[in-house]
Amino acid sequence: MKRILVLLAVIILVYSCSSSMPKWYTEKDNFFPESEYLLAKGYGITPEKAVEDAIVELSRIFGTKVSVEKDVLERYESISDSDNMDLHESYYEFSTEFTKFISEQNLVNVRYMDPVREKRGLYFTVAYLERDKTANILMNRLERLEESINFHVKASNASLDVIEKYRHLNAAWLSAAKETMMQEQLDVLAPGMSLKMKYSMEALAKMKSKTADLISFNIRSIKSPNKHVKQAIAKVINDNGFKVLEGTAMMTVNYHSDMKEIDIHQDMLVFVAWDFDIKMRDWKKQTLLSIYEQGREGSLDRYNAELHAIEHIQKYIDTEFRDEFNTFFDSVEE
Repeated sequence: MKRILVLLAVIILVYSCSSSMPKWYTEKDNFFPESEYLLAKGYGITPEKAVEDAIVELSRIFGTKVSVEKDVLERYESISDSDNMDLHESYYEFSTEFTKFISEQNLVNVRYMDPVREKRGLYFTVAYLERDKTANILMNRLERLEESINFHVKASNASLDVIEKYRHLNAAWLSAAKETMMQEQLDVLAPGMSLKMKYSMEALAKMKSKTADLISFNIRSIKSPNKHVKQAIAKVINDNGFKVLEGTAMMTVNYHSDMKEIDIHQDMLVFVAWDFDIKMRDWKKQTLLSIYEQGREGSLDRYNAELHAIEHIQKYIDTEFRDEFNTFFDSVEE
């Protein structure tokens, strides 16, 4: 009911001021025929907010069609040095967060009309994409992505190093995820226009998984081993398709956690200070990854304080260690 009332209010507002609005807004279909343009309206209390609102609405048209998981696309963006931001013109300086949002949605060649102010104070505009021109831009980017994917598959096949083989296949898979998203967006702009992919995202996932089976990890802690910490580390490794072995393995993850009771003069609570470090090494004993964290936790007794500390360490493993782990295997030089 509330959403209906808000919609009615906006309709009444637009209708009441339609006489003062430009024809490109009141007669949008004549100025921006659907066969040639993808269009979205926007409004706000400032010209900048109106532009942002229109671009967000435009991005939602694409977003509802994209089936690739967001975290996979984010991993691709983290290893890509390409600038996907191409707004054609800048009405004002976009915020860092908003620029990232536009880039993730792969909005290219975006244009918008100068916002107009109606008598009640709101600004209105439209954001639009030229279908043919934008489709050609996307096709060009798809062709470059296809070249990158083919390069990585070829480099993986030529390498004798199983880690390098995996990283190249992983890079190809991440690029295929971006390619899949762009293909889906291209279908919104120009149905029937597409680039034939030599390797699908699914095919690359199988190739990557087959190589991952050859890479094994051993998790060790000489001092104060904790099964919950070990399980958290193993989950990150297993989630990437690698094996965790109890015996000899290709890779080793050494971790250490230490806790000691501290007095911070709060008689009702017991506090423990803790630190946690984790290192990943290869079969040559070279350190590939090393991170460290520390903190303190309190509770009514030491047992529960240590439980809280373990929970914090588990969360740290699932976020920071996972990110560093992914970054290592995502990164590869072309």
